[in-house]
Amino acid sequence: MQLLLPIRSIEQATFYLEDGIREFYCGYISKEWIATFNKQHEQQWTTLQVSMNRRDYLTSNLTDLQELKEIANLCNAYQATLFVTLNAAFYAPIAYPYLEKWLQELSQIGIQHLIVSDIGMMQLIAKHYPNFKITVSCENQVLNADAVTFYRQFQPERIVFPRHITISEITPILAENPDIEFECFLLSSRCVFDDGNCRCIHDIEPICNEAWITKFFRTDGKNVSFSENRALKNANQDMTDWIYGIEQSTNQGFGCGKVLCSICSVYNLSQYPNFTSLKVVGRGMRFPKQALDGMKYVIELSKSHATLSDYQEFAQKFFCCDTLCSSIASCNMRGAQK
Repeated sequence: MQLLLPIRSIEQATFYLEDGIREFYCGYISKEWIATFNKQHEQQWTTLQVSMNRRDYLTSNLTDLQELKEIANLCNAYQATLFVTLNAAFYAPIAYPYLEKWLQELSQIGIQHLIVSDIGMMQLIAKHYPNFKITVSCENQVLNADAVTFYRQFQPERIVFPRHITISEITPILAENPDIEFECFLLSSRCVFDDGNCRCIHDIEPICNEAWITKFFRTDGKNVSFSENRALKNANQDMTDWIYGIEQSTNQGFGCGKVLCSICSVYNLSQYPNFTSLKVVGRGMRFPKQALDGMKYVIELSKSHATLSDYQEFAQKFFCCDTLCSSIASCNMRGAQK
């Protein structure tokens, strides 16, 4: 099992490689794409109207092909893996000539691994660019074994689970598909929505705070009691307040308040050889050494005979929050299974 970290520069890649990280993902947007599909604003491009990969800030992407090549070469030297994102929800027909040129450029500099969402793009790559290995993006909402069966036609190397999938949903998929690699998020942004059902623009903070009427239902079909309903409504409101900045986190362990934790899930995931990576959200960020060391320690726990309590105890120390594991609003995967 590896940590999969986002990078946006060769300096960042070098720092992480020297610290032992061996999997990375990044966005690359060509200058031709920027000029063709985006309007220049105030003498410079800062935020794109049409991105290639669901990250519109240029500071979250590489724009220099030579730098991407240097990063790829550096990763090869360290026997590390580099994934490049091509995970917009869809691409218009007018964009395909530019995308094919983009694919050819990446192939020429030795890039092999792509994270893809659009099914048409997967079909194109599988048919005409077999040198690339496809990772099915979390945007595709692979929530059951039937979804895996569908994506097998594109011969994926790996599938990324969506952010809010539960452990009880993940483990049957891992067991039924031992020949495919899987990854999920270790730390993720706090959002009431999920990637494939996203209703916001990430780069300007959520704009999806609508007046929802929330109803809760038990999975066993029984009625939700008054006390259960009140607790769930309070948890839902607490999470919404945290997301939209009404009450900011006081946790100092990670140094970032808007984070969901999946640390305890590794207790179950480490039992499956085809679960290969723990992904950390944050393209455009650089993680402090304290946070990086903490995430690396989770990998060390997965290699030992750690108990579920060991993971939970560490998670609470990591976030400096003794009540972390008792709050549904903080747990991305809704807890591990004993």
